[in-house]
Amino acid sequence: MKYSRISTIKFGLKNGLKACLANLNTLIHRDGCSETMPFFDNKDIVLDMDCVESKIAKSEHRTNKKSMDSLFVAIDQFGNKEIMFVEFRFNYKSMKNLKAKDLRDKKKFSKKHVNDFGYTNIHQNYYYIFNPDLKAQARRYFRSLYPSMPNNFKPITISELKDNFF
Repeated sequence: MKYSRISTIKFGLKNGLKACLANLNTLIHRDGCSETMPFFDNKDIVLDMDCVESKIAKSEHRTNKKSMDSLFVAIDQFGNKEIMFVEFRFNYKSMKNLKAKDLRDKKKFSKKHVNDFGYTNIHQNYYYIFNPDLKAQARRYFRSLYPSMPNNFKPITISELKDNFF
């Protein structure tokens, strides 16, 4: 599976979320990424799920719920498309403040929005991006919380996200 800029933009436009399409470098910088910018190609666009949640909450006259940070569409070699969710955790110094319930809620509400838009082809894994010095600690923490932390929650680094999908 590889990132599809065109499919990601089409997804945002089709669902009335043009204002939530964001440059990936801008989004990760805002979330605390310490890599030299630009880290991704400046043309890489994702859907800012915090923006999506804010728009939906406003239209439903409620407070914001938790959501994953971003969504992009990936395509395999046969043209099959899947929705990919990514959460950025760059500002973490330890796993003390990381709560399994919060991560499950982020997945739950983000997936609900995508399903409400009529999409069901969601990638099986949900990616949580940590700085390289915390990746091993995050993996241990995620494993220690099983079964309350699903096996498809994958802690990785921003470089691994780039290498695997971009």
